[in-house]
Amino acid sequence: GEKGPFAELVESLEVPVKIISAGGMGSLYVSGRQYRWREIMDFMVPFSMQDRFELLKIIPKILGSGKPDSPDLSFGRWLGTQTSSEMIRAFFDRMFTFGCSIGIEEIDYIEALKIINNIYRVKAPALIEGGCGYLVEKLLEMLRLSGGTILMETEAVEVLAQREQVIGVNVKNRRSGNEKILASKLVISDIGPGNTFNLLPDLWRADPVVEKRHLGAEEIKSEAIPAAAGEPCIKKDHYWESGTSGLCINMICDAPMLSHAPIMYCLDTKRVAGITQPSGLDPGLAPQGKYLLTAYQRLESEDPDREVALGLNDLRTVFGEKFNNYCRVINTGVFKNAWPVNRSAQGRDYPATLQIEGLYLVGDGCKAPGFVMVEGIAARVKEMLMQIDATLIKGFSFRESLKE
Repeated sequence: GEKGPFAELVESLEVPVKIISAGGMGSLYVSGRQYRWREIMDFMVPFSMQDRFELLKIIPKILGSGKPDSPDLSFGRWLGTQTSSEMIRAFFDRMFTFGCSIGIEEIDYIEALKIINNIYRVKAPALIEGGCGYLVEKLLEMLRLSGGTILMETEAVEVLAQREQVIGVNVKNRRSGNEKILASKLVISDIGPGNTFNLLPDLWRADPVVEKRHLGAEEIKSEAIPAAAGEPCIKKDHYWESGTSGLCINMICDAPMLSHAPIMYCLDTKRVAGITQPSGLDPGLAPQGKYLLTAYQRLESEDPDREVALGLNDLRTVFGEKFNNYCRVINTGVFKNAWPVNRSAQGRDYPATLQIEGLYLVGDGCKAPGFVMVEGIAARVKEMLMQIDATLIKGFSFRESLKE
């Protein structure tokens, strides 16, 4: 949204891009009809009077952020104590499926409350004018102007550290195979916690321990797993071993399929959780006279072809003959295993800081609590920048270096 962590981060770094309000929350698709969702509480329009009455009791409890009796309670299980309405359950399930790639039975109750409260606070979503590619171009320009260097066809093969202080990275050129060491007291990794830990083999030769890392009011237990003699001992926990899977279907259409850019949540489809038409807000995202349409769903089986077919059937149900007449699938994206939607499931994200001073984690395995997708990543990056400015390099500001 225009007031979310991503927009705030872009503004604080003075990146020359424009964040455009999507002009409402989106819409709901129910029983063959689309219901526009403009203001935050308009989502109740398609619900029955009984469901509305129950929602008017449920929403204040969510916004009140009450804690459940059981700390391990899922949001779906809690919702089951509040209502028996399948439509209410479907509404929340499709929201979390689209935003987190997990359903209401998989997301923690407290995390779900944080997310809903942030949605209520930030309100309508927003888009970057020109798309993500334009933002990347501007960031690269700022990096080059500040004296930064971009190494192409190069991968990190080891993070170097001494006495729990990072000292640099060993990198290899994929084309030539040549390696070199880049000395640095600051290393930021966005390849995921697990992949980052795999670059630290010599730091984890230790006896098994159980230790506590305090994250504000939260506490995570991490256990070192014993290894065979001479083998590295990598710290394991479910915070970085819980990637989520999903399927994205992208289409180019000859006519607008939605009357808005934000998400249309589909409450009674078999697979598709939501559909968005971002080119309705930024025409430059599609060829002239065309419209970009994107549908998203979870992978509920190990057969991607079957999942794509079910998704396409949903799209034909939603749009009818308009889909066959106007829409052409340009690609499908399957995200799982080594390339998941999120490297950590929502609420199981790893913290940005490790025991190694100067090494920071960012990305979709380290989202901030209560924020999804790019908002969660941006919120964690903001925290990291504040920590760097405050503690790591005295007299140096990452933000100011980018501006200069």
